[in-house]
Amino acid sequence: MIVLARPSPWHYLFSQNLDHVPSTAGPFSFYPRGRDALLAGLPLLGLSQGDVILVPAYICASITKPLQKMGYKVAFLDIESNLDFDSKKVLAAIAKYKVKAVLLVHFFGFPAAVKHIVEVCRPLGVKVIEDCCHSFLTSIDGVPVGSYGDAAIFSMRKTLPVPDGGALRFNHSVNEQSVLKNTLGEPQNAVRYFVSRALEGCIAVLGWPNIYSETVDNIRRKLQRGGKVEEQVSVVLPTIASKPLWHYLADECYLRETSRIIQGNYNQLVEACTAMGLISYIPKLPVGCTPQWAILEDHSGKLVSYLRRSGIGACRWPWHELPAEVAQDPLSYPISNMLNTRLALLPVHQSIGPYQLVRILSVLRRYVNSL
Repeated sequence: MIVLARPSPWHYLFSQNLDHVPSTAGPFSFYPRGRDALLAGLPLLGLSQGDVILVPAYICASITKPLQKMGYKVAFLDIESNLDFDSKKVLAAIAKYKVKAVLLVHFFGFPAAVKHIVEVCRPLGVKVIEDCCHSFLTSIDGVPVGSYGDAAIFSMRKTLPVPDGGALRFNHSVNEQSVLKNTLGEPQNAVRYFVSRALEGCIAVLGWPNIYSETVDNIRRKLQRGGKVEEQVSVVLPTIASKPLWHYLADECYLRETSRIIQGNYNQLVEACTAMGLISYIPKLPVGCTPQWAILEDHSGKLVSYLRRSGIGACRWPWHELPAEVAQDPLSYPISNMLNTRLALLPVHQSIGPYQLVRILSVLRRYVNSL
């Protein structure tokens, strides 16, 4: 059995009939990807080419490169070891780089101290954009993440089994017409997505080939490099949410059950790992947190490779996508470089059931016994 890194579609949802698939759900406008939502939102917040955006050094280059290609300047700030931000350091960076906006990430679904950052930034006229791409179902004091800053971006496909889910929301008025008044693009075609997911599901049951092996990883990276060496970056229009996405968003029971399952998987996995002598990076879930992964400390740097060779969809983050400016300057960004190499992320998504948990734990026991 292969334990997949992402949840599988719940096909029964699509037996329900929806007469109309709306373009928005609540306050969201939708885009193919989270980074598309970010690029579309910046001008509406009053930012223009040449403005400086402060981003955590612990981030994907797939976020920073498009910003730079669109003419924005990126300033990096090392985060704290607890995956949060120091408001004093944020304030110092704002003054040093003349920052116009701060991108604040709720890493892996764990809520950041966004209220403190907003308190620092608002008097200075600096915009706060909450990056909720890992944390769609997380809340702070009963309020969903993304509700505190000036704007928020989401990547719902990291939580829900859908082909799209990039989303943008504003919490305050913007100085141009709303993105919702723009002409809407076509929804994402879900057919190819579901065919690929069905094939992936068959492979998971058969246990072969191992899609997480080093050989497959190398082939995948080569194809990605060859396929988009210089990907064109532009601001895209909002789209109509795909029908699968809207089905999930419209089913509040599914969303509540998803949170409950993920939280339960996290707690079971952490408890069992602790009993084995493994160290959980965040042993206790904050109230309202729906995590994307369970996080283990991996001081040897070998755990993720061992798990993937064994067919477990574990990973690091951002792994090979750590920005070059950060990776090549570990003295300036020691925590971000440390987190990139010493955190092992294990799947706990809503498709992880008892059999998958047993499989993950059996591989972890073998790993511990091999040390």
